[in-house]
Amino acid sequence: MQRHSPYATPFVMEFVQKTASLANDLYWTIAPASLDQPPVYDAAFKDFVSRLSFKSFVVRVTVCNADVLLPPADAQECDASILANLPNRFPVVFGKLTLSSRLGCQLACQLASRLNCNELVCRGVTAGQALQVIESVGGDRELRRAVLVVEDVGVEGITWGDRAADLPKIEKLELSLTGVSEDVDAASVGNLTSTSLLRLRGLRGLHVRINDRSIIKYGTCLTD
Repeated sequence: MQRHSPYATPFVMEFVQKTASLANDLYWTIAPASLDQPPVYDAAFKDFVSRLSFKSFVVRVTVCNADVLLPPADAQECDASILANLPNRFPVVFGKLTLSSRLGCQLACQLASRLNCNELVCRGVTAGQALQVIESVGGDRELRRAVLVVEDVGVEGITWGDRAADLPKIEKLELSLTGVSEDVDAASVGNLTSTSLLRLRGLRGLHVRINDRSIIKYGTCLTD
């Protein structure tokens, strides 16, 4: 619901709150108005957000761009401050968080810290952004599956194994590095990446691809 929507009557807001409490699928769609800097949230909207409750045991949350959104190249990330008004962690047994927008990283980080996240999907984001979201899940928790399609990876590859103690346990990790320059030695990047990722805690399956070419497959990984 847009914060300045003329349709945000008390009746509609109450209906949204009741619907949210039973919803299995929740979407944060980044629209042009979402990129206002700084955002303006009045007291009524903050109160509305604070009254949202999520009671479903299975919740899938998706952060994505609206179809009409054509952000400029220098667009800043969508502000996530309104999420501080949400109640505490979602009381769910299974949670899946999907991020498919570079503009929504901070939103996804806030949600990852509140959702009992068993499965994480990040597409079309940088490696640094994907790492931020994983860190937000928390080192004391566990991901059953993580599917990551990341960009802007250099010759050093992915070195997240150095941060293993701060990251959640990840049972199955599918990592695809896209847009890697043809001038880069893909085998070297794949070796550095795989060697580092095998240090992650709880890992039982690892599949690494570079520019859609499979580099390593260890254990058993689920695929879409």
